[in-house]
Amino acid sequence: MCLIFFAHQVLPDYPLILAANRDEFHARPTAPADIWRDYPHIIAGRDLEQGGTWLGISLRNKWAALTNYRDPQRNAQDKQSRGLLLKDYLTTEISAQDFITAI
Repeated sequence: MCLIFFAHQVLPDYPLILAANRDEFHARPTAPADIWRDYPHIIAGRDLEQGGTWLGISLRNKWAALTNYRDPQRNAQDKQSRGLLLKDYLTTEISAQDFITAI
C-alpha cells in the first residue's frame, strides 16, 4: 500500500513534513530523492525505467504526489507510467488548475 504522510505545524522548526513510500514493483529501478540534473528546479525520487516520480517538489512553488490503485486484470505493459503526470506538472509553469483541466 502506498501512503502519503503530512504533518502540519507539529514541530516548530519544520512547519510542514511530507513523506511518501513507494511499495510496488520492487524490481523496478528507482533513484532516491535528489535534484534532477535535467530539471535542476526539481527535487524528487525518480522511476529510472520511465522517468516519472511518485513525490516531488519544484523550487517554483509546486509539489505533487500520488499513490497507487492496482487492479492486476487492468495492468497493461504498453501504458505510460502515471508518474509522468507528476513530472509533466513539475517541469512546467502551468498552474495546478490549468494542468488538471488540460489532462
